[in-house]
Amino acid sequence: MKKAITSATCIAVAFVFAASCHKIEEAPIASVDNGRTVITAVAEAVGGDTKAHNQYCYDVLWDKDDKIYVTGGGMANTFTVSDESAGTSKGKFTEDTPSYGIKGDIEAFYPADLHTESGDFVWPAVQTDNQAAPMYAKQTITGAEGETVNFSCLGAMLQIVFSSTTPDITLSSITIKDAAKPLSGKFTVDNSGKAVIDDSAENVGITLDLGTGVEMGKSAKYFYIAIPAGEYEGDEITLTFTDSNSDAECVMKSTTFPNTTRNTVGRITLSGSFKDKVPTGALPGKFTVDMDGKQVYFSKGNLQATWHSATGSYSWGFATNQYDIIGDAPGNTTIGEGQGDGAAVSLFGWSTPATYYGIATSTSRDEYPGDFIDWGTAYCNFSDITPEDTWRTLSKNEWDYLLQHNRHGWATVNGLGGLIIAPDGYEGSLSTIYEPYHLSNSNLVFLPAESSRSGLEVISSAVGEFGHYYSETRITGYSAYSLYFYNGYTRCGHFEDRDIGCSVRLVTDVNYTPVAQRRYTVSFYPRYYVEVDPFMVDAGATIAKPDDPTLPGYEFKGWFKDYNCEYAWDFDNDKLDRDIVLFPKWEPIPTYSLSFNATGCKEVPEPITGIPKNSTFSTSGNILTVRNPDGTEFKRIEVAPDNDHTGYATWAPEDGEITENMVISVSFSPHTSQ
Repeated sequence: MKKAITSATCIAVAFVFAASCHKIEEAPIASVDNGRTVITAVAEAVGGDTKAHNQYCYDVLWDKDDKIYVTGGGMANTFTVSDESAGTSKGKFTEDTPSYGIKGDIEAFYPADLHTESGDFVWPAVQTDNQAAPMYAKQTITGAEGETVNFSCLGAMLQIVFSSTTPDITLSSITIKDAAKPLSGKFTVDNSGKAVIDDSAENVGITLDLGTGVEMGKSAKYFYIAIPAGEYEGDEITLTFTDSNSDAECVMKSTTFPNTTRNTVGRITLSGSFKDKVPTGALPGKFTVDMDGKQVYFSKGNLQATWHSATGSYSWGFATNQYDIIGDAPGNTTIGEGQGDGAAVSLFGWSTPATYYGIATSTSRDEYPGDFIDWGTAYCNFSDITPEDTWRTLSKNEWDYLLQHNRHGWATVNGLGGLIIAPDGYEGSLSTIYEPYHLSNSNLVFLPAESSRSGLEVISSAVGEFGHYYSETRITGYSAYSLYFYNGYTRCGHFEDRDIGCSVRLVTDVNYTPVAQRRYTVSFYPRYYVEVDPFMVDAGATIAKPDDPTLPGYEFKGWFKDYNCEYAWDFDNDKLDRDIVLFPKWEPIPTYSLSFNATGCKEVPEPITGIPKNSTFSTSGNILTVRNPDGTEFKRIEVAPDNDHTGYATWAPEDGEITENMVISVSFSPHTSQ
């Protein structure tokens, strides 16, 4: 069904509603054609022929392929409009399957798909820009000439007059939601012909899908949404306008949304600016965390798990404010049944879900089994959130990158010490004391210093003084990197055993990237201060092996997955599924000595010690030269005969590779008697 809009001057008030007084045209119910009943349906304009009609009205016209659903009179069937009726408010409809006539009490619904396969009638949660008003007819059919089926609106039409103060916006959708009750879903029809939404169902709003989008210029644009009639609380109504070309949205709360009656048209006039869309539970500031420019939002507060005695389980969520902590209160100092209903844990060890993602009382790291599992998985799986990896923990590489490129420092917020981190593009100065509203006004992230937990013990004196925040990067099978800070010190290089309870602050990517399209950072631990530049690799790819580093006196034995160098990285087969840190294994190069058994030498040569493995030696005349494995000279000695000997030295052996401690014989010939 098409809509035909009549509107003159735009009224300055937020809403005006007009009652329906439209005159109904009459037409015969027609006949039976090859067993298919033909009826004439008349659609009543919403708003009606009143004085207000000259200001704005929503006329409804039948469109090509429109269908109605009719039930009663001994049948239930769908009817399709004839082509010649398109564009009129009076249409001829023919049954889709034969029933050989209808008589009696009937109910008819437009559009036909209000009636679902389950037998329910459902108000549409997604509508289009040419959405017609859901309509309804109820009457008794006798089959006599001159009868018609007269449709009127089941609810009301909301006319939204919207202008954007942000340039270059292409509007893709408008969503309206009432916090107190659902606007769409299953409905019944009361005696007045009004749709009554089942308010026991999920609180669902209505989205107007604008397809390829509507370009917003300087002038306001008009949009229509079919809404149920009823009572609305103005401060509970939220309208969200979404830009097609970005994550930007304009979110507005209406304080003047009036109560509506059936078959009326109302207007709301709004003007607003667009801001980047921020996921539920996230802070609005953006933070770049890798060399590819990946940005994240931080969660609004630290992760918390709340105990529920009735179910014997935890629910997961974020602290209400950035500065909220549990510290040394029950929850962190009592675990499980002993902590009391509603007490929350906020300092987590690291283990598999079998131990509640590190919520345990043991002080033995052996009792935190399994591979490391990100706490974002716990939050998503147990918080009625899409169980994608929407929320996650930063890797060591990401913490490092963030701290290298974004301003940060120690500060006190709401009387609690912690770390302040400025978002990308922040131009202000950082303070050491903040009121809570300063954080939201500047999009600053605050990580409160909550100390750490071992078993059921939290060091009280460290609360507000020392912060420990896990990364998702493991070091060994028993430990992982954490961000560790206090006043004057910040570094993500601290080793935390997996039984130590630390704070967790989750992030979500600004632009969600499917796993198959992600890129990860490969960095190299600078053992003995040997630096290898990090690089990025596509998810699921193998790593190109870098050139072996060198270190005087040491032999490089390969790259390993863990700090203790127990598990080698297989460059041919291992594939990336996260940011990683590879650890170099160095072994001291064995050294050997050459000592000398001298005959006829003026002085016995001192032993040559500390010779690297695989070095070589050679002799020429009275000179012996030792060379390093790379051919450079390690040491050279020269011998001379004593007074009783003469000539050039004889060496045994004369040359060779040094693979063990060796004794070299050197001798001169005695003088010949005259």
